Amino acid sequence: MPHKKITRDHLLTLVIIILTIAIGAVTFFLLPAATDEARQLHYRPLPFPRWRTQQNRPLALPTPSTIAVWMTFDYLNKIFNLPPDYLKTSLNITDARYPFLTVNGLAREQKQNATGTLKMVEQAISNHLNGK
Repeated sequence: MPHKKITRDHLLTLVIIILTIAIGAVTFFLLPAATDEARQLHYRPLPFPRWRTQQNRPLALPTPSTIAVWMTFDYLNKIFNLPPDYLKTSLNITDARYPFLTVNGLAREQKQNATGTLKMVEQAISNHLNGK
């Protein structure tokens, strides 16, 4: 029997057949496992940070003592459910930036100490909350 020479075309055909069989085997054996793994990952609960899972208590209601100098009067009106011009009237605020003026900005405008202005704002809010 004469020995047949393997041509480049025969070799290329053989490589294509081997690659097709390999891809078919990978698809047949590994794709279902990957799909099951993906399904399991999809239904797995999200890993929340520890602090998120430990929030079992309701958020604390704001109190006048939680006011800070960076807060605007608009923010204070909203969190304490105050009438829009209550603080403007009770603190004699004339700045045109109200209600977007911060407590610290009011202190600078009135040339007062920020701590003293903060105490006045706390007192005005306490008076409103207590019905005075």
